[in-house]
Amino acid sequence: MVDVAPAEINGVASLLAAGGATGAIEAQQLLEILIDGPGGSDWQDRDRLLSELGVRVTYEYGDAWEARARAAIVNHILRLRCTPGRIGFWTFEDHIRLDTGDRCGTLSGDPLVDRINGLTIFDGMRAVFESVERACSNGEPVQFGIFGSPESLTAECTTPIRQLPPSATLAIGDRN
Repeated sequence: MVDVAPAEINGVASLLAAGGATGAIEAQQLLEILIDGPGGSDWQDRDRLLSELGVRVTYEYGDAWEARARAAIVNHILRLRCTPGRIGFWTFEDHIRLDTGDRCGTLSGDPLVDRINGLTIFDGMRAVFESVERACSNGEPVQFGIFGSPESLTAECTTPIRQLPPSATLAIGDRN
């Protein structure tokens, strides 16, 4: 996810305008790298290309990233375990409630959850995400801790979860 401060860059047009007069890179090349995301060697050049346009990029695993990580984990597991239909969850101050109805095997019944693989889902989501990444890459189950209880529900994870890069903030700055 790319977080952009509205006063600094206002959409793709102003991002491209930031470097439009330099001819440093092709606009299409930059957009392809931004849209395609992590993968090929072009992604590694993204920061250099943005720098040539006078755009500073900073990365963080802040609150926005933690919310995206929580959603990515829950949705990944629910897509694997549930039959077709609505899936998701509601977020409360100290737990989530899965929207599973009777369609999701061991996760059915709209359980209240506050831990995944023994780790709290409201603090330190990097560790939670890494634990799910390891489990799913090895075809191991993921444990969903029941809110207010030492009990947990087990969900098989047979497909690796997609990489989740840190949040990025773009700001117009001096060109290199």
